Amino acid sequence: MDRLWCQPRRVILPYAAVKTQIPSICVCLGALIGCASPPGGFDSPVPAKRMDAAIAAAGAGDQSAIPDLIDMLDSDDALVRMVAILSLERLTGEVRGYDHAAPEWQRSAAAEQWAQWARSNSQSNSQSNDQSHTQSSDLSSTPSNIQTNAQTEPVR
Repeated sequence: MDRLWCQPRRVILPYAAVKTQIPSICVCLGALIGCASPPGGFDSPVPAKRMDAAIAAAGAGDQSAIPDLIDMLDSDDALVRMVAILSLERLTGEVRGYDHAAPEWQRSAAAEQWAQWARSNSQSNSQSNDQSHTQSSDLSSTPSNIQTNAQTEPVR
């Protein structure tokens, strides 16, 4: 009898018991894996997240989102295109004839017009920023010159 107590016992579960537990194990693993939400923003694979980003940009007046909104005009999803054009119109005040429901060839031509508009505005903005920076640096040097001249000249 002592011999029976010394031998290791192996527990073998019957297949039927394991088989009934597999669905619940899969559900638990699926819930853990599926909890991660897709990333938001303009690069999201989820159309609703891209639309949220467009709406947020238009609401905040975020001009830096204009290139991303122009890219959204080429989306396969008509609702994404509609949100993009409405956001662009709100941000820029421009209506350039883009129709989100038009055939693809018409949308492409109108999207290219938006892209050209954005390129021309970014160039003119960079030129005006360069000019204003030059003017402000000239103005900022003027007060220091006045102060040094005023300090060196005697008061009469």
